[in-house]
Amino acid sequence: YQRRVHGTLSECLFFFVMANKTIFFLCLLLLAVVVRCENDASEDEEQINCFQITNATEIQTRLQMNPTPLPGNFFTYSQYGPSLAPENNPYRNFFGAPDGERPWAVAIQTLKTPGVTEVLHYIPGNAIWTYNGGATVTYLIVDRISGLARYETVGPNLSAGDKLNLLINAGDLYAQFNDENAGSFISVTITPGILPPADIVYPTKQALRQLWADVMTPTLSDIIDKHGEPDP
Repeated sequence: YQRRVHGTLSECLFFFVMANKTIFFLCLLLLAVVVRCENDASEDEEQINCFQITNATEIQTRLQMNPTPLPGNFFTYSQYGPSLAPENNPYRNFFGAPDGERPWAVAIQTLKTPGVTEVLHYIPGNAIWTYNGGATVTYLIVDRISGLARYETVGPNLSAGDKLNLLINAGDLYAQFNDENAGSFISVTITPGILPPADIVYPTKQALRQLWADVMTPTLSDIIDKHGEPDP
C-alpha cells in the first residue's frame, strides 16, 4: 500500500513538473513572439519615421530632388519619346494656359512631407499615381465636365480602401493632402507628357465657378471655397 501511494505521488509529481515545464516553454515561446512583434513594429515605425523629414535642405541633399511650387513637396523628372506638337495633343490646356510641344510621356518621383495640402489644379495628360512608400496620401478629384467630386487614397492600407495605383483623367481637377504625421513617396506617369511647372495650372476660385456654373451644387461650392486657388 505504501509503495502504491509513493508511486502515485511520484507519478503526480512527475506530471506536475512536466506540465510546468511545458507551460514554462510555452511562456518562453510566447515571449519570443511578443519580442519579435515589438521589434517588427519598431522597424516599421523606424521605416515610417524616415519619411518624417521636413528640412528642405536635407531632402535636396540626400535625394537630389527639386522643390515643387508647393512648399514641402519635392520631385525628380524624366521625359520619354519624341516631342508632341500642340495640334497632335488630344488634351489641350484650358483656362487660357499656353500650349506648347510636349514629350510623349513623363515619369515624376515625388516626396511629400507631412501636413502639406494642395489647391485644385489640373494637367493636360492622363496621370497614373503609384504608391512607393510611407504614409497614405488622400486625393480630392473633381470631374471637369460634371463637377462631381470624390475622394481616393493611395497608400499601404489596402484593407482600409487604399489603392496602389490611381488614374486621374486628363483635365480633371484634383488636390493632394499629405498625412499629418508622416511623409510619402509617390510616383506618377503622365501621357501625353507635360513640362512642369508651366503645364500645371491652378485655376482661381472665380474661374472654377465659371467652369462649373451650370452644374454648381452646395457641395461643389464648398469644395471650391476650401480648395480653390484664391482670387488675385
